[in-house]
Amino acid sequence: MAIINLREYYPWYAHDELVEIPDIIAEELIADRRYERAFKRRTIYNGMTAEQFIMAWVKSEFITPKRLLFGANNIYYDLLKGGEQP
Repeated sequence: MAIINLREYYPWYAHDELVEIPDIIAEELIADRRYERAFKRRTIYNGMTAEQFIMAWVKSEFITPKRLLFGANNIYYDLLKGGEQP
């Protein structure tokens, strides 16, 4: 028989409440806690949640251009030269 503290599992317990439970239930509680921690680790990538990472990837792949094109447009020079603005 294992002894657990209910305050670790239920946030509404303000004080320690020790309960004796069968070993098989204690093993399941430990396995569930490990699963929750592993899930939380998988959803974080580079300090971002999965949704933030996917949005950053979509923005970098589809929204921002791959190549920036800069044209030579010196308006002051064109005005002095007498040319027309593009």
